[in-house]
Amino acid sequence: MLALCLTALLPAPALAAGTAFSDVAKDAWYAGYVADLVSAGAVDGYPDGTFRPAGSVTVGEAVKLIVLAAGYSEQTPTGSHWASGYLDFASAKGFTDAGQMDAPDAP
Repeated sequence: MLALCLTALLPAPALAAGTAFSDVAKDAWYAGYVADLVSAGAVDGYPDGTFRPAGSVTVGEAVKLIVLAAGYSEQTPTGSHWASGYLDFASAKGFTDAGQMDAPDAP
């Protein structure tokens, strides 16, 4: 789902060089998009070395993607959740209401 959503935001990928994710085949239609996102620093996958292309995008992941896609820099966590810096940044910029950020792990 994540890969599908992101294809609308990106130009056609460069010829896929593959990815380092164990669950993204080099010949997958979205592999080039994933490689481009990794190269751009927009995504880095999960600690277990997966990308989880069939998984749901969480609120925290979506906010991180939006902040980085809008040209803003990486955000340092401001709390215990890894996405807290992105959530606080988005709220401060008026991208969303603070109340919508209460469940960063919700799909």
